Amino acid sequence: MLKRKLARLIALLEQMQKVAVCYSGGVDSTLLLRIAKQALGDNVLAVTADSLIYPQEQLRFACKITKGWRLKHEIIKVDILKIPNFVKNPINRCYYCKRELFKRLWGIARRFKINFVLDGSNASDSQDFRPGNQARRGFNVRSPLEECAINKQDIYRLSKLLNLPTRDKPSTVCLASRIPYGQQILPEDLKMIQQAEGYIRRFGFNQVRLRHYNLNGQLRPSTQSPGTIVKLACIELDKEHISRFAGSCRLRVTGYLKRLGYDYTTLDLDGYHSGSLNKFAGLKLD
Repeated sequence: MLKRKLARLIALLEQMQKVAVCYSGGVDSTLLLRIAKQALGDNVLAVTADSLIYPQEQLRFACKITKGWRLKHEIIKVDILKIPNFVKNPINRCYYCKRELFKRLWGIARRFKINFVLDGSNASDSQDFRPGNQARRGFNVRSPLEECAINKQDIYRLSKLLNLPTRDKPSTVCLASRIPYGQQILPEDLKMIQQAEGYIRRFGFNQVRLRHYNLNGQLRPSTQSPGTIVKLACIELDKEHISRFAGSCRLRVTGYLKRLGYDYTTLDLDGYHSGSLNKFAGLKLD
């Protein structure tokens, strides 16, 4: 079954002849880029967004991959925080981000005379709330992995078969996904999240999510004024790593987060779960 899906994917890409791949450096888009390179050779252009909502280490990784694979690579600077509807952080926040990204990506594709723009959406993505799909459809962005019924499990299996550097890499999503809907997205908060997650990963925790809450008038020490914003971090890790974190890393992590500006640090004892803020908001699938 997996071989048939892969053969179908290669055939689909060969039909396109020349493609631009929206490349984040994540597991999904790295597999897509690798297969596109195999199918189309030099007729592949990787395009990566440089923005505050993406960790800089991810951009560096994407550049390393494209250089090693000798692929053409365009980096677009996207100041996403200049889009008011994104900064307000509504439940369809992703739509405004993807709309801007795909608009810029198509501009590059036309410059290179490319008729197909691709992203790494896969068959498992339908299991979560994905408002960005509306932008994808509106800009006629193709998702070959999804079209070939390749799901997340298939992606990891293929990544291991091809010995890709992302074969054991956890899923990555934008930093804005750590902020609950309705809470304004601020550059200083994105920076705090990136620094905090980077520090926690140093202890060997690959799958890390830090949910960032700005609480106004709640959990407020009596010594602070009523208008003071209290910052709370909620850490999510894989369940099997919770006891190790609590035993050997807790004090160092909480101390570091305190220095970053967090007033309180909590640990989700239910463990990491993708789309937890979506479920908390009671959102239905796209």
